[in-house]
Amino acid sequence: MNQKTTKELLKKIQADYNSIADDFSQTRQSGWKEFQLFLKYIKSNDKLADLGCGNGRLLSFIQKHRKIQYIGIDNSQNLLKEAKRQFPKAKFIEGNLLKLPLKNQSYDVATSIASFHHIPSEKLRNKALKEMHRIIKKNGILILTNWNLFQPKYKKYIWQARLRYIYSFGKYHSRDTFIPWSKTGIKRYYHAFTIKELRKLLKKNGFEIISEHIANNYTHICRKS
Repeated sequence: MNQKTTKELLKKIQADYNSIADDFSQTRQSGWKEFQLFLKYIKSNDKLADLGCGNGRLLSFIQKHRKIQYIGIDNSQNLLKEAKRQFPKAKFIEGNLLKLPLKNQSYDVATSIASFHHIPSEKLRNKALKEMHRIIKKNGILILTNWNLFQPKYKKYIWQARLRYIYSFGKYHSRDTFIPWSKTGIKRYYHAFTIKELRKLLKKNGFEIISEHIANNYTHICRKS
């Protein structure tokens, strides 16, 4: 994927979430069952950075179980408005995974819940993981979830991605998908990760996988090495 395409996709992703923010937030009012897995790795008084926080639904779940120092970061201004409306006492700031507005080794835990799969190109995915590694304390925890797109309901998007790769002469990766949001006509960009690919990326960027769960989502709980 060339630099022009990655820039176009980054702008599209941000614009798409700003456009669907209200509707999207309505569908994100409850936690995923995977959230229960996180509690083992989050201690009371931990500093937690929620990267790609959306409307803050992870905070809604965590604060029922742990007293933490939380910060939410997202590049969608409209989703941040919704997060601040729902959690007026919490801290939310605008930022993105490629250049986190956080200090080195300042957080015990970083979470990236269904946000990393929106990053186009292997180069930028490596950059994002390096940023996560930078802000996490020594022996700190990264919790990463990504959609498992290798399910029957997404099969047609995988096939479309393969055809797009061929007909665009490699402009897109063969697993770069565009999945419609409701009936809006907006098609959100997702990279369809394989487990092998995620393992390789995490290891390359200084993370040791300590727990892995494969279902509707891929969940990787990692320690900064």
